[in-house]
Amino acid sequence: MRTPEIVGSLQHGMSTQLQHPVTLQRFWNDARQWYVVQTKPHQERRVIAHLALRAPTVEPFLPKIEIIRKQSGRRIASLEPLFPSYLFLQMSLTPEMWQGVRWAPGTRRILGDGVQPIAVPVDLVQTIRDRVEPLGFVRPQIGIASGDHVRVKTGPFAGLEGIFERPTSRRDRVRVLLELVGTTTPLEIEVFDLEKV
Repeated sequence: MRTPEIVGSLQHGMSTQLQHPVTLQRFWNDARQWYVVQTKPHQERRVIAHLALRAPTVEPFLPKIEIIRKQSGRRIASLEPLFPSYLFLQMSLTPEMWQGVRWAPGTRRILGDGVQPIAVPVDLVQTIRDRVEPLGFVRPQIGIASGDHVRVKTGPFAGLEGIFERPTSRRDRVRVLLELVGTTTPLEIEVFDLEKV
């Protein structure tokens, strides 16, 4: 005789609480794998802090990216999550771990197929780690190469166009050949003030 937990469905009045543990029972796994957790907005650090206290065997990975913004004429650099509201966790998929992560303050859900969490390929996580490793965060590439036509976005030369020549020895500054008064003039400018034409 079949048990109601296996043949029942939500359409026939079965609760998620009855169906869920039976469905997941075959997916429990003691092997440590990477999973992705969706967090509430700006709650990644909160989830990490909670798991450090409640589930110290979980290894979190929150890759970050350097974001440059201009504020009151100054450039402000800050580190933000590379994937906002998402966090990688390496853990065993046991019932206790599942409940501990799923109900951690700031957590929305563990990504999966609707029935079970889906492990992230180790190669994918390693690729992201390799990109983050040198600086501890990702620094976006400027995406402009020597000889590209560029336009100055801000400052006293805003709107002028020229040719990107090369990066200079000073951080975040580049040399651009601008057309000024009928002549080509080399100028050092912050790379963030340029856009590709």
